[in-house]
Amino acid sequence: FSQQLYVEEEFDDNFGAIHSVSFKVAYANKGQAVERTYEVYMKHTDRNDLTGAYEPITEADKVFEGTVEIPGTADSWLKIPFDKAFDYSGGNVVLSVYDKNGKKTDFYHRFYQFQVDGKRAMYSEGTEPYDLNTLYSGKFLTCVNQVKFEIGSKPIVKVEPETVDLGEAMLGSFWTQKKPSQKV
Repeated sequence: FSQQLYVEEEFDDNFGAIHSVSFKVAYANKGQAVERTYEVYMKHTDRNDLTGAYEPITEADKVFEGTVEIPGTADSWLKIPFDKAFDYSGGNVVLSVYDKNGKKTDFYHRFYQFQVDGKRAMYSEGTEPYDLNTLYSGKFLTCVNQVKFEIGSKPIVKVEPETVDLGEAMLGSFWTQKKPSQKV
């Protein structure tokens, strides 16, 4: 289980629905792809670091559950498309990844990281499944994974109907003509 905190400045004023997260592969042991079963959670937080304890998460924070294939090539990207978009409206965000396979395998992968101020990442390792309701602490890190969040725009208002009949309009003093329907 891992949890990382990304601050608003790292989002570069990009707001909207986050549809996926991608991790850049730094090291792919034995050059082979590996399948893992992940649960991914995202939530807004007022915290600036993870000192003290993991940020609590709930089923409502889950954005992905399923199998991922980690590429066997360094400098490639592991993209995880979300089952449910995360609405990013600014502020700090906690990204949690629960590797349900448990312990590492012979095919171990590492992702690129960058240094940050403070303890903005935590992880726990073990062979038993975690109870996310009681998981309290782990090992602190002062770096977070290099990730890409796919942020797409979302409609603000849905207009119904899509076309509007504008009726007749006077074109000079000679004739009238019905204006075509206009797409809104």
